[in-house]
Amino acid sequence: MSTTYPDNFEAKIASVGEDHLLKALNIFFGVHHSKAAGYKVITLGDDLKVSDGISHSRKGQQALVLYWVGDVPNGVIPFPAELSAEEALPIVQKWLNAADMPKCPDMDGDIEPGFIVYCESWGHVDGDGTAICGITPMWAMYGK
Repeated sequence: MSTTYPDNFEAKIASVGEDHLLKALNIFFGVHHSKAAGYKVITLGDDLKVSDGISHSRKGQQALVLYWVGDVPNGVIPFPAELSAEEALPIVQKWLNAADMPKCPDMDGDIEPGFIVYCESWGHVDGDGTAICGITPMWAMYGK
């Protein structure tokens, strides 16, 4: 059995908690590149293939995108040094804590702030092959 990921890796992890966030980041950092060299915040458009199971659009919501190439000419802000998943965790967590949450769902149950860590087809985020993953806030829902 192979211990490497295919070039057409695609995934979405929706969860809560710092421990799950680190596990998710470790999966994405382990796909092709083990260090993040930079980041940028993007605004999600209609074509984003990420769903949180809620029937509203994510258009206009922001996502933090981590990149393995920090000097590409697409607005990526380089980190002072390359970061592992563990080193990027506090930055991602702080960004999630400050990010605007999507509209609160109307449901019969409990909710709490959570996250989605994702990449689209071929490991791209927003069509960019130099990205490691995108992170966006979401509501975790617990039905009765």
